[in-house]
Amino acid sequence: RKKILEDKELSLAPSEEYFDRAKMEDLIKRRFFYDQSFAIYGGITGQFDFGPMGCALKSNMIQLWRKYFIMQEQMLEVDCSILTPEPVLKASGHVERFADLMTKDVKTGECFRLDHLIKAHLEKIKSEKN
Repeated sequence: RKKILEDKELSLAPSEEYFDRAKMEDLIKRRFFYDQSFAIYGGITGQFDFGPMGCALKSNMIQLWRKYFIMQEQMLEVDCSILTPEPVLKASGHVERFADLMTKDVKTGECFRLDHLIKAHLEKIKSEKN
């Protein structure tokens, strides 16, 4: 089954390798698939509002997810709060121990976790030595 899906994905993939992510993001924002929540007031990082097409796409993806995982894999679905109160984060150690340092590419505006960049760089150096 997995092989069939992989073959189908490859057959549907565009033949050209170049993909302009900036153009794609601009297109889906202009057609209001989504936008940053409260954008006219400066927005809130990580929160998004879905437009009509975004709602339809999200609904279809959830329907496909349910069809596979609940119907075929016989798993159970739960719907929990997306907000976690501070006492839970403190008890789990997240408040005290976790702080992901980030860096921003000044050319593209893309953000990266610093530990991931360091790891990738060290792996590159290691592979060059071998």
